[in-house]
Amino acid sequence: MSITISRIAELAGVSRATVDRVLKKRGGVNTQTAERIQNIIYKYDYKPNLIGKALVHSNKAINIGVILNDVGNRFFDEVKLGMRSALCDYSDFGLKMHLQELKGYDVDEQLNAIDKVLEEGMHALIITPIDDIKIARKIDILVANDIKVIAVNSDLTNSNRLAYVGCDYYKSGLIAGGLIELLTSEKAKVGILTGSFKVLGHKLRVRGIQDTITKLEHKGIEIAQIIECDDDNEKSYQATKTMLENDSLMDFIYITAGGVSGVCRAISNLKMNHIKVATFDDTEEIRILINNGQILATICQQPYEQGYKAIKLVYRTCIAEEQVMDINHTELTIKIKESI
Repeated sequence: MSITISRIAELAGVSRATVDRVLKKRGGVNTQTAERIQNIIYKYDYKPNLIGKALVHSNKAINIGVILNDVGNRFFDEVKLGMRSALCDYSDFGLKMHLQELKGYDVDEQLNAIDKVLEEGMHALIITPIDDIKIARKIDILVANDIKVIAVNSDLTNSNRLAYVGCDYYKSGLIAGGLIELLTSEKAKVGILTGSFKVLGHKLRVRGIQDTITKLEHKGIEIAQIIECDDDNEKSYQATKTMLENDSLMDFIYITAGGVSGVCRAISNLKMNHIKVATFDDTEEIRILINNGQILATICQQPYEQGYKAIKLVYRTCIAEEQVMDINHTELTIKIKESI
């Protein structure tokens, strides 16, 4: 039988309340006492009574606000599927999701969405945050009020959020740059279409490509243009059409976010099928385009795992009262026609 909080308190010569403060990192315990308690916890391998916690929470919901900028972006279908699977797996603990879905990257809309889920009395927030100081400050207020905040799929700078779950965007950009080198001849003029520079992940991904291509300039590989399309197929269609009409020497397009079918439609309509295209993610839309030969390769980032792990982190922090890692990167893989 595992050691109890009462037994830890007895061995440490303190009250149960003091042990609870150390376990939940609430402060107010002097350093020597805290170390003595931690040593006992480590020695006896203390684990919370999760069966008891399940009974406690079975009639008490742990409300999780979820805000995703996913409207028009099928990538997030797998993220949401992962979340729902985790909710089923942890159903005994009373986890309940309140989902707000947004299109685009409007800061005020995201702030309003946070306020809306707050009305549900949430204990945790999972969010694909816009990288803006207003969002960061709002998150800091939530954290100060003991709400666990987890960034999923994209992170943000200068906030006190608890954890990030998603891919290493800069590394994925470096890999994309490497793919461009592998898939081109000695010279290449590259156009990059991204989602929005309001999203930290999109910025890091483009930076990774730029840093790789800079090292390849001696080979004649260059980035001709970088365009934001807000993950929107119509915007990406118009941007690609204009870009190609103005630059007939463009021979490679890398799509770093949504709007993939819009790009491929523009290339097809202009009958410029010599242009090589690569992208990110493994949606049904992208699979069709790869099978049709319109996309050569795609870099994947495990969206299902991102959604599942985000919910699991809520369980681990709100129920199991465990410490979690600040950065939780998912695996990056490359897929081509023969591997999908």
